[in-house]
Amino acid sequence: MKAICIFLILSGLIFSCKQNAKSQSGLHKRVPNKEIDEKKDSVATALVECLPEFKNLGLRFKKTLNSSHHLALLITQRPESSFKFYCVQAGDDNPDRFEPLYNFYVNLKDSSVFFYDTVADSVLTMQQWRKSGEDDLLGQ
Repeated sequence: MKAICIFLILSGLIFSCKQNAKSQSGLHKRVPNKEIDEKKDSVATALVECLPEFKNLGLRFKKTLNSSHHLALLITQRPESSFKFYCVQAGDDNPDRFEPLYNFYVNLKDSSVFFYDTVADSVLTMQQWRKSGEDDLLGQ
């Protein structure tokens, strides 16, 4: 009798573990796998690299910072159904961390670039940002 009870308990545990594993594997299949389109990523970063502000920042990095600091671009978000922009950060990539200096939104459909002001939580056209005078973070 004891053997039958132990067998039934073990069978129940094994059956429930298999069912749990099946349901968990099903969950993983339903999560969409975001494919990275390297060509589109390259276009988004190239649009930012063409900005005079980015070029000037790169020149100032070379003149003032030591060799452990590098100007880099980081894509932090890609377009989705509810958000049509690439979020690209330009910043100081050093051995300790990446420190964002500029935040840009890039729309590949019309090749437009916008500046995201993190303090005001607002999106500015490049012309608006340049007029504001805040496009020179490191000073001249």
